[in-house]
Amino acid sequence: MEQKKQMKQMKPFQFYGDSLKLLRIFFGYTSTQLAEKLECTVSHISMIESEKHKMSTRNTRTTLELFGMNEEEARQFVKIIETVKGGRNHGGK
Repeated sequence: MEQKKQMKQMKPFQFYGDSLKLLRIFFGYTSTQLAEKLECTVSHISMIESEKHKMSTRNTRTTLELFGMNEEEARQFVKIIETVKGGRNHGGK
């Protein structure tokens, strides 16, 4: 019961910051290529990676599909990045 309650309270995952940049590079995408796939500008990708904007839920879903990841895997990756970076937030919780 408690787990269901937590799932309802959990916000949809959204990429931003270092987590997006690291995964983008790992999966072999340039910012230009990712922007083309998401039908947005390279500037917008840059703003997401520099934590000035969060990625929309729709674009996050598309990005997860491109990277072959599910939301839980992405959340776990973000936790690792937060730990390495000293607790700074780099993705949805």
